[in-house]
Amino acid sequence: MLHDFYMAVEKIMEAVAKSVDGVVPQGPNWHRELLVQMTLSVPQVRPPVISTETAVVLLEYLAFRHVFRNVYGCGLSAVRLGELLPKLPGAAKRLEDEVTRFLAGMEEVLPEGSEAD
Repeated sequence: MLHDFYMAVEKIMEAVAKSVDGVVPQGPNWHRELLVQMTLSVPQVRPPVISTETAVVLLEYLAFRHVFRNVYGCGLSAVRLGELLPKLPGAAKRLEDEVTRFLAGMEEVLPEGSEAD
C-alpha cells in the first residue's frame, strides 16, 4: 500500500514534468530531483505542484519505496511501517489538496481557450 501510494504520486509528478516542464530528471537521484522540481514554480509555465512541506512528507514515502524495492520486504521495519501507515491518509489528503490547487493555478496560466492534453 505504501509502495503503491508513492508510485501513484511519482506518476503524477512524471506526467507534469514531461508534459508541462518538458524535462524529467535523469541519473541516479532522479526520484529526489523530481520531487524537488515539483516544488518549484516555472514562470509563465506553471505554479508549484506541491509545497516544500509536502515534499518533505512525500520524501518519507520515497525512502520507504526505495527500501521496499531493494530488500524485497525482508528488511522492512515493522516500526517504520507503523509510523508511515497512520500518516498515509493525511499525506494523501495534503497531496490531493495541493494538486487541486495546482490545477486551478494552471487554468490561470493557460491562455483562454487552450486545453491541456
